[in-house]
Amino acid sequence: MQPLLSCLVLSLLLAAPAAAETVVLDFEEEAPGGRPNGFVSAEWSCVRIGESRAREGRRALRIGALGEPGRGQGLAVGDEDDGAALVLEFSVPVTSLRLTVGNDEAELTAADSLALLRVFRAGAPVGDASVRLDRDDRMSQMVEVSAVGEFDRAVLVYASESGGVLALDELVDDITFEPTQACAAGDS
Repeated sequence: MQPLLSCLVLSLLLAAPAAAETVVLDFEEEAPGGRPNGFVSAEWSCVRIGESRAREGRRALRIGALGEPGRGQGLAVGDEDDGAALVLEFSVPVTSLRLTVGNDEAELTAADSLALLRVFRAGAPVGDASVRLDRDDRMSQMVEVSAVGEFDRAVLVYASESGGVLALDELVDDITFEPTQACAAGDS
């Protein structure tokens, strides 16, 4: 009876879906350069990365060094300070999201400027978070959403406290999230 029970338990464990692990997109595995809207990272294929003001043929997403020694590569969003937002579309549900943000120059921001992160499930907003920009022009702050249940879309924009979008390109790195399931091949 004992060997049969052991085999049953083992088969149930092997049949269970793999637990999803925390994913960190740090862009170090990406070649530097422009990306089309809705590109899929080489680091995790279950998220499409885009920007809100995409136009045909424009590459307003750029991967490369962010100008800080030792920082490595990151993602610049927008083109010519057009106020475009970063858009993340997940093909599997996610329960938390954290991004490191920068490019908050004092000359281009005000004391009430925020990095605003909103998350959605099936098109409906389910949560948001913001952090007041410290205006130091460095990748020195994080904005995070968690404890809102599952979501499948996220939008990051720099805005004033009153809600006006800033004409400033977002710089992001270390996009960290918790998917509810592992990313299967072909899920992008």
